[in-house]
Amino acid sequence: MDERGVTFRWKDYRAKGNMHKTMTLGVDEFMRRFLLHVLPSGFHRIRHYGLFANAGRKANLAKARALLHVPTPAASLCDC
Repeated sequence: MDERGVTFRWKDYRAKGNMHKTMTLGVDEFMRRFLLHVLPSGFHRIRHYGLFANAGRKANLAKARALLHVPTPAASLCDC
């Protein structure tokens, strides 16, 4: 942080080669972007949700197969 603003490193996954880049933003813009990632007190981040969420994956897939009239896949024949 200096008189120009806040300089930070970030990863650009679309870039070929050097993924690490630096950016300088004004303090107000940096704080605005940073606070977009902060949850209010009492909230929890949900990382996995939807049809394939681990908590109900087996039941959700069975229901989807039944609604689509798709047979359950055969168990693996591998003795792995």
